[in-house]
Amino acid sequence: MLNCSGVPKFHTLLTLTYNFVHYSNDNLKLIPSLLADINKVYPQIKIIAAIPTSFALAEMDFRDLQLYRYDSSSAATDVWRDIISKVQTKYVYIGRNVIHFTWFDRLERLVREINNLNAVVVAAAFRTLHSGHWSNGCDQTIVNDYALVYRHGYHRSMEECLKCDHVHGPFVTKTELFTKMPLHEHMTETSGFAALFYSIKLNSELVVACPDSMSFVTDSSRSDTSKADWSSLARLLQVEEIHPTNGPKMTFSCQEAGTSCQMSQSSGLATSNCCRESVMAITKSAIQNCVVSNLLCSLEGPALSGALKFGGLSPWETTITISLHRDNFTSFSKIVVPMLEKDGYNVVTDNSDKAFVISSEHASVKVHSVSSVERDSPGGMRHTSLLFGDLLSPTPSNPALSLKQRYGTGFLEHMQRQQSINFTHISTFSSCLTPGHHACLDKYITDGNIQFRKPIS
Repeated sequence: MLNCSGVPKFHTLLTLTYNFVHYSNDNLKLIPSLLADINKVYPQIKIIAAIPTSFALAEMDFRDLQLYRYDSSSAATDVWRDIISKVQTKYVYIGRNVIHFTWFDRLERLVREINNLNAVVVAAAFRTLHSGHWSNGCDQTIVNDYALVYRHGYHRSMEECLKCDHVHGPFVTKTELFTKMPLHEHMTETSGFAALFYSIKLNSELVVACPDSMSFVTDSSRSDTSKADWSSLARLLQVEEIHPTNGPKMTFSCQEAGTSCQMSQSSGLATSNCCRESVMAITKSAIQNCVVSNLLCSLEGPALSGALKFGGLSPWETTITISLHRDNFTSFSKIVVPMLEKDGYNVVTDNSDKAFVISSEHASVKVHSVSSVERDSPGGMRHTSLLFGDLLSPTPSNPALSLKQRYGTGFLEHMQRQQSINFTHISTFSSCLTPGHHACLDKYITDGNIQFRKPIS
């Protein structure tokens, strides 16, 4: 006969936590029946719940219940941090968006798999209470080129549980997780838990969803998320795009994401999207106005290299130089500079160096005078052009040969800060000052362009 005398009672291992503070009035009406159902299925299990200040609910009406009241203006993660800090058991259940409780929740199964799989988080599948929409809640995440992409699905399973990067459903974890990786303060629930799962992934720990455990959640929790739900995560991770599985793509400005050209210049990070777009917008305006004014200007050097290899700015460049024939310097000053200023750019003229610096809020581009701008094509054909973003920009007639003549063999490999002819090829990018940042250049090899492309949602 099996001796189970040393096994602790289940109710001494797990505490259930719920944050009802931001539930709608219709959903709040269902909370008493939810708590009563928990008492029926798990008569002795501890429950810690956060409720709105104005919601009428009494602890004495339920067993093993601790209630804490919060103003509706409280940030979701602040509430979660507070109630989790009151948990004294080894395991904690995070009842996100739960609205109904049955034996389908199978909490023993979730706790058991933490030990069986050595998992950090074990989540349940869920269905919406009214519409009946079921989901395993398992997503994978990809972060590249300042974009965070969620993909619904799993690569493999173990013990009938799905390996995930991010889970949407309620979950069980060891309480100590929130000491090692506390939820960030002042965040929405969407951003706060997304940040937690991202940290877990960076730490190479296991998150699973066991779909035969099923919770009932609010229908509103499966609605499309908004930009406001994700904004604090965008700033924390410094991403300028988020592609959620429930909702359209979100885009964030430099200010919203906390990115800039200055951030990339000396930190070993790839150029942010907003910096890249700012540089390319200035370049487009300068080149277009130069061409319509019948002046000789062209991409060359790092700008030409970026256009040839990436169709735009190289991922490590934060500024570029445009070549202007020196005979056109005065015409550029009289004709093109007013056009650029009309487009909203600030232009500084350096008469001694015969150069112009065109700048916007986030970036700058230099136009410098040269003795010749190689544009002629054989037989009087139309000049050669290369796409630089959505701009078809004039280039030397044989752009690749021009780069090879300037930089030598291996010109298709990548080089940082190609500011002059005198440079050497690099075998690795400069070390990242923020190890683990999704935009670190030193995770890339110094050849090829596909590795830099945005992940596809």
